[in-house]
Amino acid sequence: METWYVIYTVIQIMIENEQVMKKQFENLDIDKVEDIMDDIQDTSELLNEFGDALARNNNPALGTTEELMGELEDIMNAEDGAIKASPTKATPAIPVVNEDEDLEDLMSSYAQAVQI
Repeated sequence: METWYVIYTVIQIMIENEQVMKKQFENLDIDKVEDIMDDIQDTSELLNEFGDALARNNNPALGTTEELMGELEDIMNAEDGAIKASPTKATPAIPVVNEDEDLEDLMSSYAQAVQI
């Protein structure tokens, strides 16, 4: 008898849940959801592009990976704390951001500045 009461209670709860879900879905517009998901995907792609751009070593002033590893090795092998000077290029100035400039203009001006 108790088992039937538990089953009956579970079924009643499922019916109530269905009614609540129907009410909630009536207020939900699938076009709005798709627009929001598209916006989220666009933003995610843009963030990935920024991450990829920042991950690239486009600054020739930094040198190649081999040069950087060589400098690190020189520092680690230096005796008496003396670091051997190695020739380096001058680091370009970081461009100042104007409120009127958009991000693409800023990135292209910086890319031109580092291409010495």
